[in-house]
Amino acid sequence: MQLTSYPMELGARARLKQDREQGRQERIRARGPDVPKTRKGKKTFGVEIEFALAVVDNGKDDPDPNDSRHIFGIDQPVGHHNLPDKIRIGHILQHIADLLAIHEIPAVAVIYTMDFEKELIYKEALSFSWLITQDSSILIENLCENYTWYQIEINSPPYFFEPEALAKVDQVCRLLSSTYRIQTNAATGSGVHVHIGNNTAGLSDNSLRFLYSTIWTFEPQLQTIHPYNRKFNGRKFNSHCAPLREGSQMSNRDLKRFKPEDRPSRGLETLLQTNTNNEIVDLVKDFDKGPGAYNIEHMAKPWDLKNTKITIEFRQHESTLSPDRITNWIEVCHGLVEFCDNVKPSLIEQFLRDHINDSIWDFGIEKVLASIGLPDQAKFYASRLFLPAQKEPSTGISNKPQVIKSERLKRGGGEGRMRQSLRQIATEETKEQTQASDYSTFLDRNNIEL
Repeated sequence: MQLTSYPMELGARARLKQDREQGRQERIRARGPDVPKTRKGKKTFGVEIEFALAVVDNGKDDPDPNDSRHIFGIDQPVGHHNLPDKIRIGHILQHIADLLAIHEIPAVAVIYTMDFEKELIYKEALSFSWLITQDSSILIENLCENYTWYQIEINSPPYFFEPEALAKVDQVCRLLSSTYRIQTNAATGSGVHVHIGNNTAGLSDNSLRFLYSTIWTFEPQLQTIHPYNRKFNGRKFNSHCAPLREGSQMSNRDLKRFKPEDRPSRGLETLLQTNTNNEIVDLVKDFDKGPGAYNIEHMAKPWDLKNTKITIEFRQHESTLSPDRITNWIEVCHGLVEFCDNVKPSLIEQFLRDHINDSIWDFGIEKVLASIGLPDQAKFYASRLFLPAQKEPSTGISNKPQVIKSERLKRGGGEGRMRQSLRQIATEETKEQTQASDYSTFLDRNNIEL
């Protein structure tokens, strides 16, 4: 595959104008499943993936000659040496954008270091293109010294939550991992951030209240999906994704006067009693003014529709280019929002009160996900959890799960599905087309009684 490089030293402004015009034409051609306009009842999502990308200077030996992925000519054209850093990063970003464009995925390299405003391309491209940017928060000091490393972030455009959109994310992940030598391990401190929204309509007060009440109740279970370094940095909470129960305003301002064992239930009741979006934002925003693991700052009213993503940002997932891990996490984030947007208030309130004090052993994440209508994700994560080394002492709380039946949900093309009990989900032909025998095995293996 031959990829071109961005000739920034040869008339960057002229190239930018050309790219913007090409982008307009691509947007016209791309109109359809990729570009949110209006689809009643459909949530939207976007994903941001951070990683470190390796290159080797032209003329030097390849540290791993058996690896066929690109390593030369990415940050500077073959035959060039010692180009300035801002030129090199521009070449890398455009190299990635060209890779996606070759596979008919609209992409734009956003060059922060040029002497023109990034908004010229950012705002126009945001609605239909993947954005390739630099992210200085990614750590590269402790990576292999045989390579030169660059800090990269790619952002998807907003997609409607549809199989075609998840397939596009899958395709991008596979292209990147098969073309470049990329590092996403804990040493980079990088993450995957998922945005869930309701197009430009935002979430209702009820939906937002139930969403954060659900996250508050099951945060210990949700944390078992993520490794230790996404929760803690040494002995301190990770400042990029601090947990809700420890890092929120409510935890540090309102609940300190209660005994530790009483704080979960007190926090739940506080959240359930809120009336407006801004009350919820005030309670759950990060105490240290960071984004937090479940960033809600974009939901504060009045909404700035021209300059702000009206979304919930789930920031806790570690970086990866595994298509399965990323798409299943998107499914979880979307499923939480969709469930809380449709469930009957009386059912969810009782459900959360019944489980607020359950440990991860009494009511694990598999049971949580299955209960809110995500049985496929429950099975996916059953063997991929980051659990403590030893089981916690029994709390004496019943581990018999309560299953919620929510109202009929409107999904793709007006088709609906009823989230029913786990046994009903297991025996009906659902949209996920999962075999009943698989569900029976899953229920038995996880000791789920109905």
